[in-house]
Amino acid sequence: MEAAITIRQATTSDVRTIVDLYTVLYDNDGRLRDHSLDPAWASAHGAAYFQTVVTDASSTCFLAEQGQDSVGYLIARFHDPTAFRRVALAELESMVVRPAWRRHGVGRALAQAFIDWAQQRHAAELRVTAYASNHDAIAFYRSLGFTPHQLTLQQTLP
Repeated sequence: MEAAITIRQATTSDVRTIVDLYTVLYDNDGRLRDHSLDPAWASAHGAAYFQTVVTDASSTCFLAEQGQDSVGYLIARFHDPTAFRRVALAELESMVVRPAWRRHGVGRALAQAFIDWAQQRHAAELRVTAYASNHDAIAFYRSLGFTPHQLTLQQTLP
């Protein structure tokens, strides 16, 4: 019998694992959908970026683990109200689940940890973006209650 999936907040000792999981996200999503992304970003800048994510008070990273193996992460950011945006907002910045663990409740467990985190901070809204061509991600977020809010259009210049 497989060990249960556990969700916990990442610490600085998890940064290398987060970088490794980011490469899964890049290989399975970003590389296929956004050719402007730098394939060397993770090795050149990932550790410093994710170190900030796990130490900054306005962001967090949740790790999904099965036994000793990390099978996914979710990165979240909190935005306090401002004069421009009057409500607190929690943003699901990125999420990845290793392909072998998809459709086993890992993404839903990570999302629930994000929702709980946002509610503890009294967020009024949750936001997430997905590539328009990533129909599985869009369907997943819709199943969690997210609805379309904004549309980003892009044009590549010659």
